[in-house]
Amino acid sequence: MSQTTPYEPSPELIELVQRVLDKEASLDDIAHLNHIIPSDPEARRYFVKMRMLHSSLMDHYGQTSSNIISLKEAAKKSTSSQTVTPATASTGTRKPRRKSYLLAAAAVLLFSLAGTLIYQSFAPKDAYQVVAILGAENKEHFTTDSWLKTKEQYEVKTGLVELHSADGNKITIQGPAKFTIEDLKTIQLNSGKAWAVLDGPSIDIKTTQGIVRDIGTTFGIDHSNTKVTRVDVFDGKVQVTDKSTANNQAEAEAGVALIAVSESWPPDRTEADASLYITGLRRPVGFSFVNKPEDISAITSSLPLDTQWTPLIDHVGTAYPGGTNLEIRWAGSSLTSTGGNQSNLSKIYHTHLLGWPWSDNTIEKATDLQLPENGHTGIVLQIRNISKWLAETNAIGYKVEILRNTGVKNATLRPVSLYSGSTTTNLVETLDPMNEKILSADYPDQGNSVGFRVHQSFSDTLTEDVVTITVPGQPLQSNTIRSNISAARLIPVFK
Repeated sequence: MSQTTPYEPSPELIELVQRVLDKEASLDDIAHLNHIIPSDPEARRYFVKMRMLHSSLMDHYGQTSSNIISLKEAAKKSTSSQTVTPATASTGTRKPRRKSYLLAAAAVLLFSLAGTLIYQSFAPKDAYQVVAILGAENKEHFTTDSWLKTKEQYEVKTGLVELHSADGNKITIQGPAKFTIEDLKTIQLNSGKAWAVLDGPSIDIKTTQGIVRDIGTTFGIDHSNTKVTRVDVFDGKVQVTDKSTANNQAEAEAGVALIAVSESWPPDRTEADASLYITGLRRPVGFSFVNKPEDISAITSSLPLDTQWTPLIDHVGTAYPGGTNLEIRWAGSSLTSTGGNQSNLSKIYHTHLLGWPWSDNTIEKATDLQLPENGHTGIVLQIRNISKWLAETNAIGYKVEILRNTGVKNATLRPVSLYSGSTTTNLVETLDPMNEKILSADYPDQGNSVGFRVHQSFSDTLTEDVVTITVPGQPLQSNTIRSNISAARLIPVFK
Protein backbone atom coordinates (compact mmCIF):
# COMPACT_ATOMS: atom_id res chain seq x y z
CA MET A 1 0.00 0.00 0.00
CA SER A 2 1.54 3.28 -1.07
CA GLN A 3 1.49 6.45 0.92
CA THR A 4 1.83 10.04 -0.17
CA THR A 5 4.64 12.17 1.19
CA PRO A 6 3.57 14.01 4.34
CA TYR A 7 3.14 17.76 3.94
CA GLU A 8 6.14 19.66 5.20
CA PRO A 9 5.49 23.37 5.80
CA SER A 10 8.32 25.65 4.78
CA PRO A 11 10.46 27.21 7.50
CA GLU A 12 9.13 30.59 6.36
CA LEU A 13 5.53 29.47 6.90
CA ILE A 14 6.34 27.96 10.31
CA GLU A 15 7.96 31.21 11.46
CA LEU A 16 5.11 33.27 10.01
CA VAL A 17 2.39 31.24 11.72
CA GLN A 18 4.29 31.29 14.99
CA ARG A 19 4.53 35.10 14.91
CA VAL A 20 0.83 35.38 14.08
CA LEU A 21 -0.36 33.05 16.83
CA ASP A 22 1.94 34.64 19.40
CA LYS A 23 0.58 38.06 18.33
CA GLU A 24 4.01 39.33 17.36
CA ALA A 25 3.23 39.69 13.66
CA SER A 26 3.49 42.92 11.74
CA LEU A 27 0.80 44.17 9.41
CA ASP A 28 2.91 42.88 6.49
CA ASP A 29 3.03 39.43 8.13
CA ILE A 30 -0.75 39.33 8.44
CA ALA A 31 -1.21 40.43 4.83
CA HIS A 32 1.26 37.74 3.68
CA LEU A 33 -0.57 34.99 5.59
CA ASN A 34 -3.92 36.16 4.25
CA HIS A 35 -2.45 35.81 0.75
CA ILE A 36 -1.14 32.27 1.35
CA ILE A 37 -4.14 30.66 3.06
CA PRO A 38 -6.78 31.03 0.30
CA SER A 39 -4.46 29.68 -2.42
CA ASP A 40 -2.76 26.77 -0.60
CA PRO A 41 -5.05 24.12 0.98
CA GLU A 42 -2.14 22.39 2.76
CA ALA A 43 -0.97 25.66 4.27
CA ARG A 44 -4.55 26.37 5.31
CA ARG A 45 -4.85 22.99 7.06
CA TYR A 46 -1.50 23.54 8.73
CA PHE A 47 -2.51 26.97 10.02
CA VAL A 48 -5.83 25.70 11.43
CA LYS A 49 -4.11 22.73 13.09
CA MET A 50 -1.49 24.97 14.66
CA ARG A 51 -4.18 27.42 15.75
CA MET A 52 -6.11 24.61 17.46
CA LEU A 53 -2.94 23.34 19.12
CA HIS A 54 -2.08 26.87 20.23
CA SER A 55 -5.56 27.34 21.73
CA SER A 56 -5.38 24.00 23.54
CA LEU A 57 -2.04 24.86 25.06
CA MET A 58 -3.31 28.26 26.11
CA ASP A 59 -6.40 26.73 27.70
CA HIS A 60 -4.37 24.10 29.50
CA TYR A 61 -1.36 26.12 30.66
CA GLY A 62 -2.68 29.68 30.65
CA GLN A 63 0.30 31.09 28.76
CA THR A 64 1.62 31.42 25.23
CA SER A 65 2.60 28.29 23.41
CA SER A 66 6.09 29.66 22.83
CA ASN A 67 6.71 29.24 26.56
CA ILE A 68 5.58 25.60 26.49
CA ILE A 69 6.43 24.08 23.15
CA SER A 70 7.63 25.74 19.99
CA LEU A 71 5.38 25.66 16.98
CA LYS A 72 8.29 24.27 15.01
CA GLU A 73 8.32 21.20 17.26
CA ALA A 74 4.55 21.00 17.11
CA ALA A 75 4.71 21.13 13.31
CA LYS A 76 7.19 18.28 13.17
CA LYS A 77 5.11 16.10 15.48
CA SER A 78 1.97 16.93 13.58
CA THR A 79 3.27 16.43 10.04
CA SER A 80 5.32 13.31 10.82
CA SER A 81 2.16 11.43 11.72
CA GLN A 82 0.12 12.90 8.89
CA THR A 83 -0.36 10.32 6.12
CA VAL A 84 -2.85 10.03 3.37
CA THR A 85 -4.03 6.62 2.22
CA PRO A 86 -5.51 6.72 -1.26
CA ALA A 87 -8.90 5.14 -1.81
CA THR A 88 -8.75 1.61 -3.28
CA ALA A 89 -11.33 -0.66 -4.86
CA SER A 90 -11.74 -3.87 -2.86
CA THR A 91 -14.42 -5.71 -4.73
CA GLY A 92 -14.99 -3.49 -7.70
CA THR A 93 -17.92 -1.91 -5.93
CA ARG A 94 -17.90 1.86 -6.28
CA LYS A 95 -17.59 3.67 -2.92
CA PRO A 96 -20.08 6.40 -2.11
CA ARG A 97 -18.84 9.91 -2.85
CA ARG A 98 -20.00 11.16 0.55
CA LYS A 99 -16.42 11.36 1.81
CA SER A 100 -15.33 13.74 -0.92
CA TYR A 101 -18.34 15.93 -0.19
CA LEU A 102 -17.37 16.00 3.48
CA LEU A 103 -13.80 16.86 2.61
CA ALA A 104 -14.95 19.72 0.41
CA ALA A 105 -17.23 20.98 3.15
CA ALA A 106 -14.42 20.65 5.67
CA ALA A 107 -12.10 22.63 3.41
CA VAL A 108 -14.65 25.44 3.18
CA LEU A 109 -15.10 25.33 6.96
CA LEU A 110 -11.36 25.41 7.54
CA PHE A 111 -10.94 28.35 5.20
CA SER A 112 -13.77 30.21 6.91
CA LEU A 113 -12.39 29.36 10.32
CA ALA A 114 -8.90 30.49 9.36
CA GLY A 115 -10.19 33.83 8.14
CA THR A 116 -12.26 34.27 11.30
CA LEU A 117 -9.33 33.43 13.54
CA ILE A 118 -7.04 35.88 11.82
CA TYR A 119 -9.68 38.60 11.91
CA GLN A 120 -10.49 38.03 15.58
CA SER A 121 -6.84 38.02 16.59
CA PHE A 122 -5.80 41.02 14.55
CA ALA A 123 -8.90 43.13 14.01
CA PRO A 124 -8.46 46.68 15.30
CA LYS A 125 -9.21 46.96 19.03
CA ASP A 126 -10.26 49.90 21.19
CA ALA A 127 -7.03 51.28 22.65
CA TYR A 128 -7.33 54.90 23.85
CA GLN A 129 -10.37 57.03 24.60
CA VAL A 130 -10.40 60.67 23.47
CA VAL A 131 -11.11 62.69 26.63
CA ALA A 132 -10.23 66.22 25.48
CA ILE A 133 -9.64 68.07 22.21
CA LEU A 134 -8.12 71.46 21.43
CA GLY A 135 -8.29 72.76 17.84
CA ALA A 136 -11.16 73.00 15.38
CA GLU A 137 -9.30 70.93 12.76
CA ASN A 138 -8.91 68.06 15.21
CA LYS A 139 -12.64 67.94 15.90
CA GLU A 140 -13.17 66.84 12.30
CA HIS A 141 -11.16 63.67 12.98
CA PHE A 142 -11.56 63.08 16.73
CA THR A 143 -14.69 62.99 18.87
CA THR A 144 -14.73 63.31 22.64
CA ASP A 145 -15.47 59.96 24.37
CA SER A 146 -14.76 58.00 21.15
CA TRP A 147 -12.08 55.30 21.10
CA LEU A 148 -8.99 55.21 18.91
CA LYS A 149 -8.21 51.74 17.61
CA THR A 150 -5.09 49.68 17.11
CA LYS A 151 -3.61 49.32 13.61
CA GLU A 152 -4.86 52.79 12.70
CA GLN A 153 -2.83 55.91 11.82
CA TYR A 154 -3.97 59.28 13.14
CA GLU A 155 -3.00 62.89 12.53
CA VAL A 156 -3.27 65.87 14.88
CA LYS A 157 -2.91 68.87 12.60
CA THR A 158 -2.85 71.59 15.28
CA GLY A 159 -3.62 71.87 18.97
CA LEU A 160 -3.93 68.83 21.22
CA VAL A 161 -5.71 65.54 21.71
CA GLU A 162 -5.64 63.93 25.16
CA LEU A 163 -6.05 60.15 25.31
CA HIS A 164 -6.72 57.81 28.23
CA SER A 165 -6.45 54.02 28.19
CA ALA A 166 -8.75 51.75 30.17
CA ASP A 167 -5.84 50.68 32.38
CA GLY A 168 -4.88 54.17 33.55
CA ASN A 169 -2.33 55.51 31.06
CA LYS A 170 -2.70 59.11 29.82
CA ILE A 171 -1.09 60.43 26.64
CA THR A 172 -1.40 63.92 25.16
CA ILE A 173 -0.49 64.29 21.48
CA GLN A 174 0.58 67.81 20.49
CA GLY A 175 0.20 68.78 16.84
CA PRO A 176 1.34 68.85 14.20
CA ALA A 177 1.80 65.13 14.78
CA LYS A 178 1.23 61.74 13.17
CA PHE A 179 1.05 58.50 15.13
CA THR A 180 -0.08 54.89 14.87
CA ILE A 181 -1.37 52.75 17.74
CA GLU A 182 0.26 49.45 16.77
CA ASP A 183 -1.22 47.53 19.69
CA LEU A 184 -2.28 48.13 23.29
CA LYS A 185 1.34 48.44 24.41
CA THR A 186 3.01 50.13 21.42
CA ILE A 187 2.64 53.53 19.77
CA GLN A 188 4.58 54.65 16.70
CA LEU A 189 5.16 58.42 16.91
CA ASN A 190 5.99 59.34 13.32
CA SER A 191 6.29 63.05 14.10
CA GLY A 192 5.20 65.60 16.70
CA LYS A 193 5.19 65.69 20.50
CA ALA A 194 3.71 63.38 23.13
CA TRP A 195 3.29 63.81 26.89
CA ALA A 196 2.78 60.58 28.85
CA VAL A 197 1.60 60.01 32.41
CA LEU A 198 1.65 56.24 32.81
CA ASP A 199 -0.19 54.87 35.82
CA GLY A 200 -0.94 51.58 34.03
CA PRO A 201 1.18 48.93 32.31
CA SER A 202 4.47 49.83 30.65
CA ILE A 203 4.29 50.88 26.99
CA ASP A 204 6.75 51.43 24.15
CA ILE A 205 6.76 54.56 22.01
CA LYS A 206 8.70 54.13 18.76
CA THR A 207 10.33 56.95 16.81
CA THR A 208 12.73 57.12 13.88
CA GLN A 209 15.68 56.91 16.28
CA GLY A 210 14.53 54.01 18.44
CA ILE A 211 12.17 52.80 21.16
CA VAL A 212 11.31 54.71 24.34
CA ARG A 213 10.23 52.33 27.09
CA ASP A 214 8.82 53.67 30.34
CA ILE A 215 9.51 52.23 33.76
CA GLY A 216 6.56 53.69 35.72
CA THR A 217 6.96 57.31 34.79
CA THR A 218 5.89 60.71 33.51
CA PHE A 219 7.76 61.93 30.45
CA GLY A 220 7.60 63.93 27.24
CA ILE A 221 8.81 63.03 23.74
CA ASP A 222 9.65 65.70 21.18
CA HIS A 223 9.93 64.19 17.69
CA SER A 224 8.98 67.36 15.79
CA ASN A 225 12.24 67.01 13.88
CA THR A 226 12.12 63.45 12.57
CA LYS A 227 15.92 63.22 12.70
CA VAL A 228 15.94 63.87 16.46
CA THR A 229 14.11 62.31 19.41
CA ARG A 230 14.20 64.17 22.71
CA VAL A 231 12.88 62.45 25.85
CA ASP A 232 12.32 64.55 29.02
CA VAL A 233 11.74 62.54 32.20
CA PHE A 234 9.90 63.97 35.22
CA ASP A 235 9.03 60.92 37.29
CA GLY A 236 10.37 57.38 37.35
CA LYS A 237 12.71 56.25 34.59
CA VAL A 238 12.77 55.62 30.82
CA GLN A 239 14.92 53.42 28.65
CA VAL A 240 15.81 54.38 25.09
CA THR A 241 16.90 51.63 22.68
CA ASP A 242 18.74 52.47 19.46
CA LYS A 243 16.67 51.44 16.43
CA SER A 244 19.66 50.15 14.47
CA THR A 245 21.41 48.30 17.32
CA ALA A 246 19.22 46.77 20.03
CA ASN A 247 22.19 46.40 22.38
CA ASN A 248 22.60 50.19 22.45
CA GLN A 249 20.47 51.34 25.37
CA ALA A 250 20.42 54.46 27.54
CA GLU A 251 18.41 55.24 30.67
CA ALA A 252 17.29 58.52 32.18
CA GLU A 253 15.73 59.28 35.56
CA ALA A 254 13.57 62.17 36.71
CA GLY A 255 15.06 65.58 35.86
CA VAL A 256 17.11 64.29 32.91
CA ALA A 257 16.53 64.56 29.15
CA LEU A 258 18.04 62.34 26.44
CA ILE A 259 18.51 63.69 22.91
CA ALA A 260 18.99 60.95 20.31
CA VAL A 261 20.09 61.87 16.79
CA SER A 262 19.88 59.56 13.77
CA GLU A 263 23.05 57.52 13.15
CA SER A 264 24.58 58.72 16.41
CA TRP A 265 24.97 56.99 19.77
CA PRO A 266 24.86 57.51 22.72
CA PRO A 267 22.24 60.27 23.10
CA ASP A 268 23.21 63.56 24.66
CA ARG A 269 22.04 64.25 28.23
CA THR A 270 20.67 67.54 29.52
CA GLU A 271 18.17 68.90 32.04
CA ALA A 272 14.52 67.95 31.53
CA ASP A 273 12.28 70.83 30.46
CA ALA A 274 8.49 70.54 30.75
CA SER A 275 7.99 73.94 29.13
CA LEU A 276 8.51 72.21 25.75
CA TYR A 277 5.20 70.41 26.15
CA ILE A 278 1.53 70.97 26.79
CA THR A 279 1.17 68.49 29.62
CA GLY A 280 -2.48 67.54 29.23
CA LEU A 281 -5.67 69.51 28.75
CA ARG A 282 -7.29 68.13 31.89
CA ARG A 283 -4.72 69.13 34.47
CA PRO A 284 -4.99 72.39 36.48
CA VAL A 285 -3.93 75.62 34.79
CA GLY A 286 -1.91 78.05 36.91
CA PHE A 287 -0.77 81.67 36.63
CA SER A 288 2.24 82.68 38.71
CA PHE A 289 3.71 86.17 39.03
CA VAL A 290 7.42 85.86 38.31
CA ASN A 291 10.13 88.44 37.68
CA LYS A 292 13.31 86.33 37.68
CA PRO A 293 14.34 84.07 34.75
CA GLU A 294 15.54 81.30 37.09
CA ASP A 295 12.14 81.22 38.77
CA ILE A 296 10.36 80.99 35.43
CA SER A 297 12.52 77.99 34.50
CA ALA A 298 11.96 76.31 37.88
CA ILE A 299 8.18 76.67 37.72
CA THR A 300 7.61 75.73 34.08
CA SER A 301 10.17 72.90 34.04
CA SER A 302 9.20 71.10 37.26
CA LEU A 303 5.43 71.87 37.23
CA PRO A 304 4.92 72.05 41.00
CA LEU A 305 1.46 71.08 42.29
CA ASP A 306 1.05 69.03 39.06
CA THR A 307 -0.08 72.20 37.26
CA GLN A 308 0.60 73.69 33.83
CA TRP A 309 2.02 77.08 34.83
CA THR A 310 2.04 80.32 32.86
CA PRO A 311 4.40 83.04 34.17
CA LEU A 312 3.00 86.58 34.48
CA ILE A 313 6.04 88.81 34.21
CA ASP A 314 4.67 92.36 34.62
CA HIS A 315 2.45 94.17 37.12
CA VAL A 316 -0.23 94.82 34.49
CA GLY A 317 -0.96 92.96 31.27
CA THR A 318 -2.54 90.07 29.38
CA ALA A 319 -1.51 86.41 28.96
CA TYR A 320 -2.80 83.40 27.03
CA PRO A 321 -1.85 80.07 28.67
CA GLY A 322 -0.59 77.54 26.15
CA GLY A 323 -2.86 74.64 25.31
CA THR A 324 -6.01 76.53 26.29
CA ASN A 325 -8.27 79.29 24.98
CA LEU A 326 -8.05 81.13 28.30
CA GLU A 327 -7.21 84.82 28.53
CA ILE A 328 -5.78 86.37 31.71
CA ARG A 329 -5.92 90.11 32.46
CA TRP A 330 -4.52 91.71 35.60
CA ALA A 331 -3.37 94.94 37.23
CA GLY A 332 -1.50 95.83 40.43
CA SER A 333 1.09 98.34 41.55
CA SER A 334 4.31 96.32 41.13
CA LEU A 335 6.02 92.94 41.40
CA THR A 336 8.35 92.06 44.26
CA SER A 337 10.35 88.99 45.28
CA THR A 338 11.48 87.87 48.72
CA GLY A 339 14.63 85.98 49.69
CA GLY A 340 16.18 83.16 47.69
CA ASN A 341 15.00 79.74 48.81
CA GLN A 342 15.77 77.16 46.11
CA SER A 343 12.68 74.98 46.52
CA ASN A 344 10.69 74.87 43.26
CA LEU A 345 7.46 74.83 45.27
CA SER A 346 8.54 78.02 46.99
CA LYS A 347 9.22 79.63 43.62
CA ILE A 348 5.45 79.83 43.09
CA TYR A 349 5.21 82.03 46.20
CA HIS A 350 8.54 83.76 45.64
CA THR A 351 7.20 86.72 43.64
CA HIS A 352 3.90 88.44 44.28
CA LEU A 353 1.84 91.22 42.73
CA LEU A 354 1.49 94.11 45.18
CA GLY A 355 -1.63 96.20 45.71
CA TRP A 356 -0.35 99.69 46.49
CA PRO A 357 -2.20 102.63 44.87
CA TRP A 358 -1.85 102.50 41.08
CA SER A 359 0.25 104.88 39.04
CA ASP A 360 -1.29 106.88 36.20
CA ASN A 361 0.34 104.52 33.70
CA THR A 362 -1.19 101.49 35.44
CA ILE A 363 -4.62 103.15 35.51
CA GLU A 364 -4.39 103.80 31.76
CA LYS A 365 -3.39 100.22 30.97
CA ALA A 366 -6.06 98.78 33.26
CA THR A 367 -8.67 100.95 31.53
CA ASP A 368 -7.54 99.70 28.12
CA LEU A 369 -7.94 96.13 29.43
CA GLN A 370 -11.48 96.99 30.57
CA LEU A 371 -10.70 95.91 34.13
CA PRO A 372 -12.80 97.15 37.08
CA GLU A 373 -11.32 100.27 38.64
CA ASN A 374 -11.15 98.80 42.17
CA GLY A 375 -10.54 102.31 43.45
CA HIS A 376 -7.34 102.42 41.34
CA THR A 377 -5.61 100.45 44.06
CA GLY A 378 -5.15 96.87 45.20
CA ILE A 379 -5.24 93.95 42.74
CA VAL A 380 -7.56 92.86 39.93
CA LEU A 381 -7.12 89.46 38.25
CA GLN A 382 -9.60 88.43 35.56
CA ILE A 383 -9.92 85.06 33.77
CA ARG A 384 -11.87 84.91 30.48
CA ASN A 385 -13.03 82.33 27.91
CA ILE A 386 -13.42 79.66 30.59
CA SER A 387 -16.39 78.06 28.81
CA LYS A 388 -14.17 77.08 25.87
CA TRP A 389 -11.63 75.60 28.25
CA LEU A 390 -14.36 73.55 29.96
CA ALA A 391 -15.58 72.27 26.60
CA GLU A 392 -12.03 71.29 25.57
CA THR A 393 -11.36 69.43 28.81
CA ASN A 394 -14.83 67.86 28.94
CA ALA A 395 -15.14 69.20 32.51
CA ILE A 396 -18.43 70.04 34.23
CA GLY A 397 -16.99 73.02 36.12
CA TYR A 398 -13.93 74.37 37.90
CA LYS A 399 -12.52 75.52 41.23
CA VAL A 400 -10.44 78.68 41.80
CA GLU A 401 -7.42 78.62 44.14
CA ILE A 402 -5.35 81.57 45.36
CA LEU A 403 -1.74 81.35 46.59
CA ARG A 404 -0.31 84.19 48.72
CA ASN A 405 2.65 84.91 50.97
CA THR A 406 4.42 87.40 53.17
CA GLY A 407 7.79 87.47 54.86
CA VAL A 408 6.47 89.74 57.65
CA LYS A 409 5.84 87.79 60.86
CA ASN A 410 2.93 89.85 62.18
CA ALA A 411 1.43 90.77 58.81
CA THR A 412 -2.28 90.70 58.00
CA LEU A 413 -3.25 89.71 54.46
CA ARG A 414 -6.26 91.55 53.12
CA PRO A 415 -9.30 89.46 52.06
CA VAL A 416 -9.65 88.22 48.48
CA SER A 417 -13.00 88.26 46.67
CA LEU A 418 -14.35 86.36 43.68
CA TYR A 419 -16.99 87.82 41.33
CA SER A 420 -18.96 86.26 38.51
CA GLY A 421 -18.48 88.20 35.27
CA SER A 422 -16.20 91.05 34.27
CA THR A 423 -17.41 93.53 36.91
CA THR A 424 -17.50 93.59 40.70
CA THR A 425 -21.29 93.41 40.85
CA ASN A 426 -22.02 89.70 41.38
CA LEU A 427 -20.04 88.59 44.43
CA VAL A 428 -19.55 84.83 44.72
CA GLU A 429 -17.40 84.59 47.87
CA THR A 430 -14.82 86.43 49.99
CA LEU A 431 -12.01 84.53 51.71
CA ASP A 432 -10.26 85.59 54.91
CA PRO A 433 -6.67 84.44 54.42
CA MET A 434 -5.81 84.85 58.08
CA ASN A 435 -7.93 81.80 58.88
CA GLU A 436 -5.67 79.54 56.82
CA LYS A 437 -2.12 80.86 57.15
CA ILE A 438 0.59 78.22 57.06
CA LEU A 439 3.90 78.65 58.87
CA SER A 440 6.59 76.69 57.07
CA ALA A 441 10.33 76.16 57.16
CA ASP A 442 10.13 75.90 53.39
CA TYR A 443 8.58 79.36 53.19
CA PRO A 444 9.14 82.24 53.54
CA ASP A 445 12.22 82.18 51.34
CA GLN A 446 14.54 83.06 54.19
CA GLY A 447 13.71 79.62 55.60
CA ASN A 448 13.34 80.88 59.18
CA SER A 449 9.54 80.75 59.50
CA VAL A 450 9.25 84.47 60.24
CA GLY A 451 6.37 84.80 57.78
CA PHE A 452 3.67 82.59 56.32
CA ARG A 453 1.98 81.48 53.15
CA VAL A 454 -1.67 80.92 52.24
CA HIS A 455 -3.18 78.37 49.84
CA GLN A 456 -6.95 78.88 49.62
CA SER A 457 -9.79 77.62 47.45
CA PHE A 458 -13.17 79.22 46.87
CA SER A 459 -15.80 76.71 47.92
CA ASP A 460 -18.12 76.75 44.89
CA THR A 461 -17.71 74.73 41.71
CA LEU A 462 -18.19 77.35 38.99
CA THR A 463 -19.27 77.31 35.37
CA GLU A 464 -19.08 81.07 34.54
CA ASP A 465 -17.25 82.11 31.39
CA VAL A 466 -15.57 85.08 33.15
CA VAL A 467 -14.53 85.52 36.77
CA THR A 468 -12.88 88.52 38.45
CA ILE A 469 -10.69 88.32 41.55
CA THR A 470 -9.91 91.41 43.65
CA VAL A 471 -7.88 92.32 46.74
CA PRO A 472 -8.37 95.72 48.46
CA GLY A 473 -5.47 98.17 48.39
CA GLN A 474 -2.56 98.22 50.81
CA PRO A 475 -2.35 101.43 52.92
CA LEU A 476 0.89 103.31 52.31
CA GLN A 477 1.33 104.08 56.01
CA SER A 478 0.98 100.46 57.18
CA ASN A 479 3.91 98.13 57.77
CA THR A 480 1.83 95.03 58.55
CA ILE A 481 -1.24 95.07 56.28
CA ARG A 482 -0.46 93.32 53.02
CA SER A 483 -2.32 93.32 49.70
CA ASN A 484 -0.83 90.71 47.34
CA ILE A 485 -1.31 87.60 45.20
CA SER A 486 1.48 85.20 44.24
CA ALA A 487 -0.43 82.83 41.98
CA ALA A 488 -3.85 81.44 41.07
CA ARG A 489 -5.06 78.09 39.71
CA LEU A 490 -8.09 76.89 37.78
CA ILE A 491 -8.80 73.25 38.66
CA PRO A 492 -11.18 71.39 36.33
CA VAL A 493 -13.93 69.31 37.93
CA PHE A 494 -15.12 66.11 36.20
CA LYS A 495 -18.09 63.82 36.67
